[in-house]
Formats: sequence, C-alpha cells, structure tokens
Amino acid sequence: METKMDAGRMGTLWRRLGFFEAVIIPAVGLSRGLCLMWKRGVDIDIISNFNSQIVSSFREPPASTGWYLYFTYAPPQRQHRRQFWHQFTSEVLKKEGCWACIGDLNCVLSAEEKLGGRKFCTYEGAGLREFLFSTGSIDLGSVGAWYTWSNGYELTSLIKERLD
Repeated sequence: METKMDAGRMGTLWRRLGFFEAVIIPAVGLSRGLCLMWKRGVDIDIISNFNSQIVSSFREPPASTGWYLYFTYAPPQRQHRRQFWHQFTSEVLKKEGCWACIGDLNCVLSAEEKLGGRKFCTYEGAGLREFLFSTGSIDLGSVGAWYTWSNGYELTSLIKERLD
C-alpha cells in the first residue's frame, strides 16, 4: 500500500490490522512511502526494499518455481522518471519467470486520462510505454473511479488524472 506515514506509525498500524509481518519504506514528506504486509502462512521472500520499491518473490505449493512482485512508487518528479524506467526495465528483463508490478507509477498514458491543468504531452507516458513494449507487459487497468488522483482544488483549478 502507498502510505504517507512514517515507519513508526505504519508499524503500529500493520500490527493492529492483524498482519504477521511487514516491510516499510517510510514516506518522504507526503509521498513515496510503501508498506507491504502479509498474513502468517504466506511464503514470501523480500529480495530488496529501497528507493520506493519493494521486490519480493512468492512460491505457491506444489509448484517449484515462484514469481516476482514489484510493489512500486515511481518518482513523482518528471526529471527522475527516465532513469527510473531505464533501471526498472533492466531489472525486469533480468528476471526469469513470471512477474507483476503493482503500485503508483505516476504516469498518464493518454489525454483521455487527464482532466484540467496543463495540456497532456505524449512524452509524459513515454517511459511507461517503452517499458510495456520492451518487457512484453500489459496494463491490466483498474476497477472503480476513472480518475485515481486529484489535486483537490475547486473546479476552476481542478486537475484529475488516471495514474497508471
């Protein structure tokens, strides 16, 4: 889950919710925090947890091979996204087996995914589009409200985006 909490508050929360274990990446200001929690009996190995990404592997008996899950909070600053997508693409291409990415990729792929604010430019989604193409990935979409983020301003200054 994405969180705006520090590690101490998040640690109290996952225990209160009844989870067995957790990995926490504390928020920086009001962004980039992650918490992965799991119940007893889940066979999970944490491979890494840094730089706003938790990488884990899972095994489901009786299968002998596992799969990788990337819990990701992509950089909200545009100037850091190119490097992020390059590193993430390289990482995924090195893995053998199945994998999935869940999280906030801070990316809008098309003009239809944005309402208000400055005009959408296709280069904004270039990193994610190249990642999808290079890795053979598909966007599974989401269920619920069309827009997943809003600046919370009044109508005259309102911006809404469907962040992938």
